[in-house]
Amino acid sequence: MQLLEKSMLAAAQLVAPFSYPTSFERLDIDDNRAVWIEGTPDYRPTPSLRGTIQADLAIIGGGFTGTSMAYHFSQRYPDKKVVLLEAKTLANGASGRNGGMVLNWINGVEDASPEMTRLIYDTTRGGIDLIESIIQKHNLPVSFRRDGSLVNHTSAERAEYAHHKVEVYNQLGIPIQFLDKAALKKVIDIQTATARPLILLRGS
Repeated sequence: MQLLEKSMLAAAQLVAPFSYPTSFERLDIDDNRAVWIEGTPDYRPTPSLRGTIQADLAIIGGGFTGTSMAYHFSQRYPDKKVVLLEAKTLANGASGRNGGMVLNWINGVEDASPEMTRLIYDTTRGGIDLIESIIQKHNLPVSFRRDGSLVNHTSAERAEYAHHKVEVYNQLGIPIQFLDKAALKKVIDIQTATARPLILLRGS
């Protein structure tokens, strides 16, 4: 048996030559707090879980995904018990560093087909519509606004490419507007901008 264990260990080291901890390590999680949590003084993390608890659904992680799952599951199955487990506070990690921006589109997706481009816009806009509907349904005291977003281009080449993309998006029914320097100055005065497209979150 001892020989077999040594052989298995040697094989494992060949496949993945890394050192693994033999015991649980303490999580090193910083005290990052979201800017948008600072305006909710009534929020206090509950005490650490002790003992045994039973639930129909246990969710680990209180970021956007975990809290969204807990909310929507409880709305769909109100008779089920949901437990949300978070090591620090809600939105402590990457979710808290978001800064509260609500944007449509997906970063990194540039050359999608017309069908995929329209699907991405409709899907992400639908997510924003859902957020707004939840705020209205529960009368949440939050500073939610749909002002659109500005994408700045500081070179003529990129500005011209953006102008072309705006025309393509408009042909797909996506409400995006291109602003030249004169039109941009009426919105915001940025001296380094060559041109700027304005991406609207709502259709015109």
